[in-house]
Amino acid sequence: MCSLGWEVGGGCLGVAETTAQVTNSWQCQLDPVRGYTAQGAYQLLTSQQHITLAATEELTWHKQVALKISILAWRLLRDRLPTKSNLVAIGIITPRAHLCVSGCGCAESAEHIFLSCSTFSSLWPLVRSWIDFSLVQTIMYCVTTVSFSILVNGQASNSFRPERGIRQGDPLSTYLFIICANVLSRMLTAAQDQSLINERKEACQLMTVFDEYQRISGQKINMDKSEMTFNPHTYHHIKEEFQAIMPLQVSSNISKYLGMPTHIGRSKQEVFNFIMDKVRNKLKGWKEKHLSFAGRGVVISVVVQAIPTYIMSCFLIPKHMCQHIEKTICKFWWGSNESNHKIHWKAMKDLFKPKFDGGMGFRNMQWFNLAMLAKKAWRLQTNPTSLLGKCLKARYYPNSDIIHAQQGRNTSYAWQSIHHGIWVINKGSCWKICDGQKVNLWEDNWIPQQNGYKLITPHNGHDNISKLRDIMVFEPSKGWNHTIIDQTVLPFEGELIKQIPLILEKTETMNHVFMDCQYATKIWFGSKLGVRFATSHRDFAERLVYSVIYLNNNDLRYIAAIIYGMWYARNQLIFEFNDIEDNTIINLASKWLNEYQNTNTKDTKVSIDSSTYVARRQTSDRNRQHHNANQTNRWKKPIQGMIKINCDANLAVEGRWGLGVLCHDSEGEILAAATWEIPGAADPILAEACALYNVVKLALDCGFFEVLIESDCSKVIDLVKEDCRNPKLYLGDFIRGFLCNKSKFRYCNFGHIRRKANKAAHALASLAHSEHNRVWLEEAHPTLVPILLMDSVL
Repeated sequence: MCSLGWEVGGGCLGVAETTAQVTNSWQCQLDPVRGYTAQGAYQLLTSQQHITLAATEELTWHKQVALKISILAWRLLRDRLPTKSNLVAIGIITPRAHLCVSGCGCAESAEHIFLSCSTFSSLWPLVRSWIDFSLVQTIMYCVTTVSFSILVNGQASNSFRPERGIRQGDPLSTYLFIICANVLSRMLTAAQDQSLINERKEACQLMTVFDEYQRISGQKINMDKSEMTFNPHTYHHIKEEFQAIMPLQVSSNISKYLGMPTHIGRSKQEVFNFIMDKVRNKLKGWKEKHLSFAGRGVVISVVVQAIPTYIMSCFLIPKHMCQHIEKTICKFWWGSNESNHKIHWKAMKDLFKPKFDGGMGFRNMQWFNLAMLAKKAWRLQTNPTSLLGKCLKARYYPNSDIIHAQQGRNTSYAWQSIHHGIWVINKGSCWKICDGQKVNLWEDNWIPQQNGYKLITPHNGHDNISKLRDIMVFEPSKGWNHTIIDQTVLPFEGELIKQIPLILEKTETMNHVFMDCQYATKIWFGSKLGVRFATSHRDFAERLVYSVIYLNNNDLRYIAAIIYGMWYARNQLIFEFNDIEDNTIINLASKWLNEYQNTNTKDTKVSIDSSTYVARRQTSDRNRQHHNANQTNRWKKPIQGMIKINCDANLAVEGRWGLGVLCHDSEGEILAAATWEIPGAADPILAEACALYNVVKLALDCGFFEVLIESDCSKVIDLVKEDCRNPKLYLGDFIRGFLCNKSKFRYCNFGHIRRKANKAAHALASLAHSEHNRVWLEEAHPTLVPILLMDSVL
C-alpha cells in the first residue's frame, strides 16, 4: 500500500528525486533500538488495520520516519497521497472502508490526518521537529551544488563549482527572486496586520522585519540603493525621525524602477535627460584621436546607439532629444569636443543614411524609436493573450483589436507611445485576403500593388458595400465579382483587385494547391491521365507514395511535370500577376517532358584518360565509404524467430507526448504499429521512458514473447540494462514497470539504435498528434512507405 502514491502518473517522481539527492538516511535502515525500518513505519501509518496510540507515539522518536517525504508531498500533491479517500476515488478499496485508521470515525483524507485527526494531529509537531529535510534545504542544495564548464575552442572543459553559488543568468535565479520577494511581502503584510508599523515610533519594526528577512533568506538589503517616500503633507521633522531609525534615502517619488521612469509629467526632456548623460559619459571615456574612423564607427554602432534601446522599446523619446543624440554622435565622428571644434565634411543627414545609399549606416534615432514601438504593438497584435495585452485591451480598446484602437484622452504616456507604433504598422501593413469578412473595403489596407494600400475611389453612393466580402462571389465558383467591381471602383483599381489571388476559407497547403483547388482539379482531369481524386485519398503525399509504387517511370515523369507546371502557374500569379490557363499548363508539361526525354536519349561519348580514371576511382572510394556509413544508419532486420520493436517519442506539441511503436519480424514484415498521445511535461527522457513502457504492454497484448526492443535514447536504455528498479529515483517507476513485466517474455532484450535508423518510429511518434491512440495490425500508415523503402523493408 505504501507504493500507491508512486505509481505511473502519481506525481511524486519529482519529489522523490529531490529527496533522494538531498538525503537518503531514511531509506530501509533499521532502527538501532527498536529494529524497524522507515518503510515499515510508513506502512503502519497508512495501513487499514487499527493501531494503538502508543505505537504511533513511538514513531515520533524515529528520525528516519518515511512520512517526512509525505509531509512535503502533502503540500504539493495532497490529492494523490494513498489516503483511504483517494483509494476509494480510484476504486482500489470499497467506500465502506474509507474511515480513518486511528478509529476516530471520520473519513481519512490528507486534510483530516494532518490537521484535524485527534490521534495524529498532536504527533506532527513532534515529527517535524526531528525531520532533517525541508524545502529550504532542497533549494539550498540546488544552489550550492551548481557546477560550470567553459567552452575552449568549441569543447567543454572540466566542470568546477563556484564558491558563491549560482551566477547571474542561471534559470533558477528568477525563481529564487520571486520566492524571496514573496516572503518579504508577506512579512511586511503580517507586521501591518498586527498594527506594528502604523505609527512613526514603531518604524523600528520595519528594520526588525528586514533583519529577520536577511537572516532567513541570506540576502542582504542594499540600503544605499533603497529609497523611501512620504505623503506630501508629512511634516519635515517626522521624515527626519524615520530617517534616523531607517538609514534610507528620502525621495519625493520613486523616479525609476528597473531602469524605467515611473512618472512622466509634462516635461519629457527632464524625464529622459538621463539618456543624454549616459551617452556623453560613454563618449568621454574614448579618445577619438586614438581611434580610426573604422574604430569610431564600431563605438557608435555597438556602444552608443545601444544605450537608449531599452527605453525606446517602451516610450516615445522627444524629437529634439533624438536630434541631440545624433549631433553628439556626429561630433564624436569628426573628432570635435568642448574645447576643439572640427570641420564636419558631410551633412549630418548623410551620415545617418544606409551604406548602400552613400551614408555610414548610423541609426536615425527617431525612426529607430518608432520601429521599436511598432515591434511592441505588433507583438500585442499577434499575442493578445499576454498579460500586457490583456491589461491594455481591457483599458484602452475593449471592443476592437490594437490596430484599430484610438489613443483616447487622459491616457498614460506608455499607451500614447505604443499608439505611435500602431501608426507605423498601419503605414506599412496590408491585409492578406481570405474570406473578406473582417476587411473594410474603404478604410483598411488591402491592395498590395497600390501605393498606400487603400482605395482611391471616393465612397459615394455605395452604402450597401462596406466589407470586402460584398465584392466577392462564392457560387458556383469562388472569386471576385467582376460586375460589382467595375460598377464600384475606378477602372485601374478594378484591374489591380482582380489580380489579387484568393484562397478564401482554404489554407494554402500542399493538398490544396496540388489537389483540392479548382484550378488543380481541371489540370489533373484535362491531362492525359484523366485523374479525379477519390475522397479516401485526401493526402497529396500519400498519393505520391502510391504513384511511386504502382505507376511506371513514364507516368511518374509526367506527374512531376504537371506538379511543376502548377507550382509555376501559382508563382506567376502571385509575383508576376500573370494568370495562366489550365490548358496552357497541360501543354507546357507535355513539352517539358518531351525535352527531358530527348535530352536523355542522346548518346554522348566521353573519352577517358588517365586523370579521368583516377578521379573516378577516388569518387568510387568516396561512394563506397558513404555506402558503409549509410548501412550503419539503416534499420536492420532481427535474427530468425525474433521480433524487433522500435519506439520513439515526439514533443512537438506543447504539453503533449506523441509516442510511436513499430514491430517487425525477421523478414522485415510489419506485424503491428501503434500511436499514443498523452499529456506530459517537456522532458524528452521521461517521454522516451513512457514509450518504452507502452512497448512492453503492446508486445504482451499482441502475444510477442521473443522480442528485441530498440530506442534512440541511450540514457533510458542504460538505466534498463543497469536494472535500476528504485521507484523513488528519476524514471525509476517506469523502469520498474517494464522490468517487472520482462519475466513474462521467453526472451526480452533492450538495445540502443541510431536516430537516423529509427526514422519509422519517429514518423509514427510525430503522427500521434494527429492520429492518436491508433493500432495497426500487419500494416502501417501509408506515410511510412518511403521510410520503409529506404530501409529496404519493403
